[in-house]
Amino acid sequence: MFETGKEKLIDGGLIECHGQKRYFFLTAGVGLTAKITQQTPRERKKLLGRAAYMIPGVKQFFRAKASKVTVRSRDKQFSMKSPFVVVSNAPGFGGGALILSTDARIDDGVMELCAARSGTFLEHLDALLDMKLEYHERSKYFRFQKIGTSVSIDADPPTKVQVDGDFLGETPVTISVHQKILHIIVPKIYPRGLFLDTD
Repeated sequence: MFETGKEKLIDGGLIECHGQKRYFFLTAGVGLTAKITQQTPRERKKLLGRAAYMIPGVKQFFRAKASKVTVRSRDKQFSMKSPFVVVSNAPGFGGGALILSTDARIDDGVMELCAARSGTFLEHLDALLDMKLEYHERSKYFRFQKIGTSVSIDADPPTKVQVDGDFLGETPVTISVHQKILHIIVPKIYPRGLFLDTD
C-alpha cells in the first residue's frame, strides 16, 4: 500500500474535558453514544469490531435519558433536551454502521454536529430508522450545525463523553477544529465520499 497508495492530509478535532486534552479524527460524542462506549470492553471491541456495541447499544437505547444540552459556537447558541450529540469529522459513526452527514468529508476543514431531539420511545425508534435509512438530515428529530472553529457542549445533568470509541469523562467539553493536521496513506481504491476529491 505504501508503494501504490496516495498521501492525504486530513482534519482533526481537539477535545478538552476537565483538564484532559485529546485529538480525534472520526467522532466525539456526549450522551447515549458515550454510555454505550463506556459499557463496551476494549477486549470485546478488538474481538468483534463494531458488533461489540450491539448488546450495550440495545440496553442503552431502552434506557435512554435526555439531558438539557447547551451548544455554543462562535456565531450560534442553542439549548434542547437531547439524548445525544455527536461531532463528526467523517460521514459515518459507530464503525460506519450509521451515516451522520452525507456531505461530511475528513479533509473539508469543518466538522458536523448532530443533536438528537428528545422524544418518546416510539419517536426514538423512528429517529433511529431515519438515521439508518439516511433520511435524518431532513428529519424533525435531529438538528445539524457545521463547526468551523470551535464548539462547547454542556449538559444538565452532566452526561458521558466518548472520543473515537473510547470513554473520556463527563461534560462540559470544548472541541476545536484543526485543519489538515495528519498525513495518512490511503490505497488507490477507497470508498467514495471520504475526501473532497472523491465526490
